[in-house]
Amino acid sequence: TPKPSSAASDVYKRQLRDSEQRLDALVRSSSEVRFHISADWSQLHELNGGNFIPDTQTTNTRWLEDYIPAEAREMVRAEIARAIETGTYHIEHPVNRVDGTIGWAHVRAVPLFDADGSVNSWLASDISARKEAEAALKAREAQLRELNATLEQQVVERTAKLRLFRDVIEANAVPICIFDTECRQIAFNQAHARAMQELYGVTVQGGEVLPDLVTAEQRQGLHAYMQRALRGETFRVAAEYGQTNGCLLYTSDAADEGLGV
Repeated sequence: TPKPSSAASDVYKRQLRDSEQRLDALVRSSSEVRFHISADWSQLHELNGGNFIPDTQTTNTRWLEDYIPAEAREMVRAEIARAIETGTYHIEHPVNRVDGTIGWAHVRAVPLFDADGSVNSWLASDISARKEAEAALKAREAQLRELNATLEQQVVERTAKLRLFRDVIEANAVPICIFDTECRQIAFNQAHARAMQELYGVTVQGGEVLPDLVTAEQRQGLHAYMQRALRGETFRVAAEYGQTNGCLLYTSDAADEGLGV
């Protein structure tokens, strides 16, 4: 079998060395965590924490206790056992961070083999920012759900109050009319509708300017009364209204939009 020439072998070695240097520079310049560990995961030889977890350049047999919170160690041990059997390692777990807080690491690793077949490198990446964002999102969603439930309850209560108010007004035998700043009728009870029909022969539907529905002689006075009500005055007026013999008592109570009774 022909052997490669010495020149070809040197080129291959140089290309391999260049590739290893580029890979090492890429890993060291990133925020990811890179560590070398023994094939059975018992000895951590080197760890580049990427300002995420503490670096180490010496062999550490207590890495599990140093870097992994107690509540997550059994989960990590179980994944290690599975990785040794299958050759792949993939897990998310909490870690002790450089600043003393608890972060999260997303470790996805495949074995790199030495000449003797042992694993020499595993790569882990910091997903603390994503975990924190997920937690913040869940908290915000919970706040929105709570706010929505509160708003729904307020709508139910407000609707119930409005229905009660409507029922009370509708049951009142005294004509009641609610009008806006332009003196347009926006709500009224049946007593008001009947009074307008009896006194002026008008079928009110809502939206009409109330002074326009009365006689010309009564229009200016009614408009003046309504403006006083809109300014917040509370007063009582007794006057004759209508085109035929009849007397309609008109009172006005201060309200945001004006309430004519």
